[in-house]
Amino acid sequence: METKDVILSPAASTLTEKTLSNGAVLHWKGSKAGTFRFRSTHDAGASLTEAIVNTVTALNYNGGLADGDLSSGVELSTVDRYIEIPVDGAGTVTATVDFKGAKEDDKPTGGPFKAAFVGKDGKLLGTVASDEVTASSTDVTITGTVSSAASVYLVFSRNSAKKDSKGTGGLDVKKITVTPAE
Repeated sequence: METKDVILSPAASTLTEKTLSNGAVLHWKGSKAGTFRFRSTHDAGASLTEAIVNTVTALNYNGGLADGDLSSGVELSTVDRYIEIPVDGAGTVTATVDFKGAKEDDKPTGGPFKAAFVGKDGKLLGTVASDEVTASSTDVTITGTVSSAASVYLVFSRNSAKKDSKGTGGLDVKKITVTPAE
């Protein structure tokens, strides 16, 4: 906990997962710490406590799929960070996210950023949300529809967005809701 607003995930050389108390599963792989960041307010250098964990307001992640527009779906094996949401029957899954773009002064290239829900087979379950590399949009809605019990995956792509020679941009996941079909 080196900064005031993020809690970093550990580095993982192989795909790693963490199941949350609500059943969602975080998947990540990355050679550096911080592949997932949990936004929370705390003092610099504080020890991670239950009180700090309870103030988490968003899951931030950079990466996901370095190159790809998601419009044709995605092979999950090519994505290095994603969220799995178990759905126990037909219904709709909705996420509220913020796209975190690069500053225009950084002269980023590539993009736009993309996010979508896909099934285990990588096929789209709804529409693809997107935003330009220099934009930072709040409360963007992503929706997917399932016809039976299954896992749904929220995936994100930088779509080749870079500043200098490094990838840029990210996504804050603020809320995920599952609504049963009527």
